[in-house]
Amino acid sequence: MNEKVLEWITKITNAFAQCSCGEMCHIDVTIREQDILFRAICPNCRKAYSHCEHILMVSNANVDLTDYIIEDIRHILKSPHKGGT
Repeated sequence: MNEKVLEWITKITNAFAQCSCGEMCHIDVTIREQDILFRAICPNCRKAYSHCEHILMVSNANVDLTDYIIEDIRHILKSPHKGGT
């Protein structure tokens, strides 16, 4: 398997976000037919957030969009307001 793909899989497998309730939540990634769904659901308070991006947008970007999306999820989950999708 391509080394870059392995790095990406490792990054998304080890991604966690702290919820505003204090719980650590795994950031789940689902690769679908045309897009990639990033989401986190707190097992404690059920606060959830998801972000969907087209596969070509992620793979052809000049920067690693995965880092930005993961940071966005971390920021939203940690904020005190209730999350949505």
